Amino acid sequence: MTDFDSFRQAYKLCQIGEWSTALKVYEKILKKDPTDAYLWYTIGDLHEILENYKVAAMCFDKAKSLGYGIDVDHVFHKKCNF
Repeated sequence: MTDFDSFRQAYKLCQIGEWSTALKVYEKILKKDPTDAYLWYTIGDLHEILENYKVAAMCFDKAKSLGYGIDVDHVFHKKCNF
């Protein structure tokens, strides 16, 4: 399976609400390219949906450090106890 196929699979899983399974697919893709800011953001987004707010915030921070222009303050206002 190519990365494109994996992206498509993960996207389809998200469309049907299979967040955890989609997360696993995106994490496999990320292992091949850990400098992909968009993947870090997407994984953070899925962690936020799954209410893993601390992990989501860490992923958003990583995405931002890699140049992805996002505002992650919304995560800190949720059930995040830092």
